[in-house]
Amino acid sequence: MVYNSTWMWHGWTNEPEDIKLDRGRALGVQPDRVVLPPTLLTLCLDGQAEAPGTCSMLIRRETIATVGGCEESFRGMFEDQALFAKICARSPVFVASGHWDRYRQHARSCCHVAQAIGTYDPCQPNADHLNYLSWLEQYLSARGLQDTDVWPVLHRALDRYRHPLRFRLESLLRNWQKIYRKLAKIFWSKPLHSIVEN
Repeated sequence: MVYNSTWMWHGWTNEPEDIKLDRGRALGVQPDRVVLPPTLLTLCLDGQAEAPGTCSMLIRRETIATVGGCEESFRGMFEDQALFAKICARSPVFVASGHWDRYRQHARSCCHVAQAIGTYDPCQPNADHLNYLSWLEQYLSARGLQDTDVWPVLHRALDRYRHPLRFRLESLLRNWQKIYRKLAKIFWSKPLHSIVEN
């Protein structure tokens, strides 16, 4: 498979506030190189990369056949991510630079409709995401994918649903650690008298 950063195209409306929202999807890796499995899957689960748009992927027919094709249990939400996960768990992927495509979400798209009726919010826990993560856990276990970085990241994502209080507390702790590191860097990298004067 080869893919690049899909251009999230809000500016098709020609409205200035929409044009400001245009951006490329985060790749999570340096482009123009082959990434070995399951690195891309791990990065996507961890939020360090965004899954590519289906319009920016070129996949060999043999690769799709090898992973068993699309996942029939998904219709609508997460069907493209399930195929992407199956490929990235087993195959090297070339991540290219640049933008080959523009993704314009219309009002009848699956994601837009789900957000409009309140069944999906990408920033909040939701049933579709839990369904995908649970399927992925079973899929990777059945394929014997072990001893990789994907498992702790997947378990952390599932903890959001299975242990919501613990997940919130751990997230809060991680956020405080980030703040502490930033403050420590500021205060310990300068002489005390310069901090007091400012």
